[in-house]
Amino acid sequence: MGELECDITSVISNHDDLRSMVEWHGIPFHHVPVDPQNKVPAFNKVAQLIDDQQADLRGVGALYANNLPPELCRRFANRG
Repeated sequence: MGELECDITSVISNHDDLRSMVEWHGIPFHHVPVDPQNKVPAFNKVAQLIDDQQADLRGVGALYANNLPPELCRRFANRG
């Protein structure tokens, strides 16, 4: 849409709601559902996706921002 001066490598979300809009813009979309009883697998998947893309900066949506474990934040603290 030209509103941000950046390259968006992908969108990672725990919901599929905006998948079509993201993909319409040609941006890869990764649906990573989070089991409230065991969030570790989802956070491991998010970390792997970030590593695979070698992203410099991550924008974190509301749900993930409220639930990301401190160790995951520390892991990427020096990347942007």
